[in-house]
Amino acid sequence: MQKVYLIRHGETEWNRQLRYQGQRDISLNEEGRRQAMLIADYLSQENIEAVFSSPLLRARETAAQIAAKHGLGIHLEECLLEIDFGEWEGRLYTDFEEEQRLIAERWFINPESVSIPGGELYPAFRERVLAGYQRILHGNNKSKVLVTHAGVIRVIVSAVLEMPANILARLRLSPASLTILLYDDWGNPYLELLNGASHLTGR
Repeated sequence: MQKVYLIRHGETEWNRQLRYQGQRDISLNEEGRRQAMLIADYLSQENIEAVFSSPLLRARETAAQIAAKHGLGIHLEECLLEIDFGEWEGRLYTDFEEEQRLIAERWFINPESVSIPGGELYPAFRERVLAGYQRILHGNNKSKVLVTHAGVIRVIVSAVLEMPANILARLRLSPASLTILLYDDWGNPYLELLNGASHLTGR
């Protein structure tokens, strides 16, 4: 049995402000650092053999807390980068003009139906994520942590559950949340947990 822990990075100020935060390199805020410590404590007794992370600072800061608990290094993986939001990076939806709002609404409903201005095409993003994930999955480690971003986790979970792109937005993923996938000896995947956040409240 193989176990994969998918972790969204802790909170940043852009998360709190609801800004589009794709590949801009934003650090954790104070709450995000607290969340990173809490999830690291929560996973400290798990048998984790490897820690992989998006190269972006907010993910690396979260991954560092987890890796330290297990005496492990961090493997940085480009495939775990969030989608590039192009012209939307750093902006609020409420600041968009009408044309941009319509594009954003269509993208939210179905990211395959429209392109982000100046950003990464969703099919290319999905292909990048899944190709890298399969490589990581079939590595030598049976139990591994992937610290990444909401968009990446949605892609992986949707692939496992064979979900269409037009319902991806219904997968809620909070900062520092935990999603767990299990793979049996024949490679069949199972979703054990989605958006687990009990570790952040002490329950």
